[in-house]
Amino acid sequence: MLIPEKGVLPRSTMRFWSPSATASELYFYVLCAGRFICDGDYHLERKDYQSYLAMYVESGEGFLEIFDRRYSASAGDLILIDCRTPHRYYTTTGWDVYWLHFHGNVSPRLYEMIVSHKGHVLNARGRDDIRECTITIVDRVLQERFLDEAALSALIHTLLSKLLPLPAAGSTGGHLSRAVAEGISLIQARYSQPLRLDHIARSVGLSPFHFARLFKAQTKFAPHEFLIVTRIDRAKILLQMSPRSVKEIGFGCGFRSEVSFVTTFKRRTGFTPTEFRKKPYE
Repeated sequence: MLIPEKGVLPRSTMRFWSPSATASELYFYVLCAGRFICDGDYHLERKDYQSYLAMYVESGEGFLEIFDRRYSASAGDLILIDCRTPHRYYTTTGWDVYWLHFHGNVSPRLYEMIVSHKGHVLNARGRDDIRECTITIVDRVLQERFLDEAALSALIHTLLSKLLPLPAAGSTGGHLSRAVAEGISLIQARYSQPLRLDHIARSVGLSPFHFARLFKAQTKFAPHEFLIVTRIDRAKILLQMSPRSVKEIGFGCGFRSEVSFVTTFKRRTGFTPTEFRKKPYE
């Protein structure tokens, strides 16, 4: 496939994808993905692109410049960028990279959690699960005639979850305990409904006190705070991509009144929903 970018060799390939309305509203979704095999002339500079970028370095070495800092990345590293921030990445010796531009769901919050703890270049050497998950996503986008957007969303969520810095109490390997993972899944699936701590705790087989303490220790959020963050992140996507009214979005995201939605949204983001809607992706 001939890609008209300097330094990208003919064996490279990519594909754009326009997500459905359902995917845009509810899922993690891919905007484009590919595999670039590059020589030492490859470089790319952006000032603003409305997506997040995950790029796994299969071989070779390159560099990322962002926030006036320069990072090196080599085989086994994964680069994570908020493309709305001015940045530049390049290689002077050549590299082979799998990459995907994605957005949707709670991408902004997960990105912030990962980068604030691990930086923009993550060492994934020895983590075959991260490599395989990234390549699987890219291969599906490149090879499937019609994408299963729900399955693709689950894969993106899996990839981001593997990058999260969330140590589980009483376990090793940096994974969430079963109870907390199930609690997160319940909140993310039913954020639009009334959810009480005792109901979530009972569903995972723990007392409210024990569950709340475990959840806070592993995620740094109280369960109710995580529910609010999930609702706000869903609302951000809808405000940017849906023609629904502010009131409709608030109720659809689980808030009991328009006043509650507007007040909570402004406290969390610094903007009213209407102000946020008029801005570029935030």
